[in-house]
Amino acid sequence: MQPNEQPFTYTADRSVYTSAALAFGFLILIESSLVAILILVLAPTMWLKLVLLLGLVGLNVWAIRNLRSPLATAHALTPQTLHLRYGDSLNLELPRSSLAAAQPVQESVGGLGTFSARYDADRDRVVAVFSPKGQILLTLTEPHTVRLNWQRAETRQILINVDQSDVLLAALNLPQSVAAPATSQQDRADLPLLRKHSPSSVPSPVPLDGEDALILDDVSRHFGEQVAIDSLNLGIRRGEIYGFLGPNGAGKTTTIKMIVGLLRPTAGRVIVAGHDVWADPLAAKAAFGYVPDRSLLYERLTGVEYLQFLAQMRSLPQDETDQEIEYLLDLLDLAPHAHKLS
Repeated sequence: MQPNEQPFTYTADRSVYTSAALAFGFLILIESSLVAILILVLAPTMWLKLVLLLGLVGLNVWAIRNLRSPLATAHALTPQTLHLRYGDSLNLELPRSSLAAAQPVQESVGGLGTFSARYDADRDRVVAVFSPKGQILLTLTEPHTVRLNWQRAETRQILINVDQSDVLLAALNLPQSVAAPATSQQDRADLPLLRKHSPSSVPSPVPLDGEDALILDDVSRHFGEQVAIDSLNLGIRRGEIYGFLGPNGAGKTTTIKMIVGLLRPTAGRVIVAGHDVWADPLAAKAAFGYVPDRSLLYERLTGVEYLQFLAQMRSLPQDETDQEIEYLLDLLDLAPHAHKLS
């Protein structure tokens, strides 16, 4: 620990991690025992048996060390830097000037992500969380290359958690979202519904005027060297109906995934009801509904229960919810099936 470093541990809540680690450790024990038996039975010579058993022991020691390493590390804050440490998988020193925003969030923790930091390609962020509690989403001013074990990732967001998240947030003293550039109404020319630009003619940022329900501001998405969306500008005003038409591979699904927050743009902004989908995700997602091409239904909920669940997620009043559900079921001739599971 360096002078003036303030440590921030993240291991106070060990319930999720312990459960996953014990299950993983049990699997290691069972598989190692079976492999050891096979080595003793099938290896033709004693020296080969010894070499293979020593290799198996070394592999188990390495796995156990990886399970334990997050318990022995902590993040640290200095007047100039934020040092992120997560076991042996993440050791990153960020200048505090590179931090644009820090906001409290709570997301599920599962899989091997609790054992080591990982790159979440769907959300384009580094995930280094020990438990669902005390999570903080850090947004950087520009993309930063992060080394995770043997992997390198370029990201503008890092998800961490600390035991004293409120203390760290207060010490960082950062906004909870990245504000859109302020621009006057007079600076905004009418935005065409769909416009593509060559890289040599990048437009200025699109200001908000309160009438646009959805804005895609110079949005691009690259998959490696492949350009799926190139500088897309789109403005849909309140009350308008807009549809995407195009052949397979035109970028329709990619664009929709960026709008609903399932895929982070390589460049540009997505603004829903005045909220940046990636800088202020909760407010943006509370403003729209999304029906995917594959329905995700809970098999133990009836039709009415599922609609009530969706209404509760949006904090809608119970009386209004019941009236609206009854109206929609009658309108769509689904009332006889409202209380069926399938």
